[in-house]
Amino acid sequence: MRGSGALRRSTHNVFSFALCLWVAKLLLDEPVVLVVLLALIATLFTNWFIDSVAGHRGPRRTPYTHSILGASVISLLLTLSIYTVTVLLNLAIDVNLLKNIFMLALVSSLSHLLLDAFTADGVALLWPFKKKRVSLTSLYYNNPLLNGVAIGVGIALVLLYILSLHSGYLASIVTSTLRKPS
Repeated sequence: MRGSGALRRSTHNVFSFALCLWVAKLLLDEPVVLVVLLALIATLFTNWFIDSVAGHRGPRRTPYTHSILGASVISLLLTLSIYTVTVLLNLAIDVNLLKNIFMLALVSSLSHLLLDAFTADGVALLWPFKKKRVSLTSLYYNNPLLNGVAIGVGIALVLLYILSLHSGYLASIVTSTLRKPS
């Protein structure tokens, strides 16, 4: 289990990190270095918490962490933990930054649920209101194709994010691709 679990965790981390980068780029007005740092913190904490702290009962995912409510609570826990540390260290933290941390943690948590919905066991997204699990495939969490596709998409999104930092360059690629030959 350790070997295949490690692949699964890295799959979640790569995919979540990529989505966090893009959400931050599109919705937040933060410097790139801060965006990368916040995306890393949100990704590593939420995926670790979801899978290691309270996420599994035997081989099955618990709805406590693998639901929209659970993802929201985990995101709030990360945000409150960061706020608590800043208070204990007597540091000032902007309320907007806390909102951004919450949003990125939520994106990371929800992306974890999305990937797990592509497994045979699925996830109970609407728990505690509905216990029915959503499963989009009959694949298992350690399926190499499933993990490979998710990691590939994540890496592609990270590379596109890096290219987008040089928006003029990315815009020229897109326009030259869309331009019809004369």
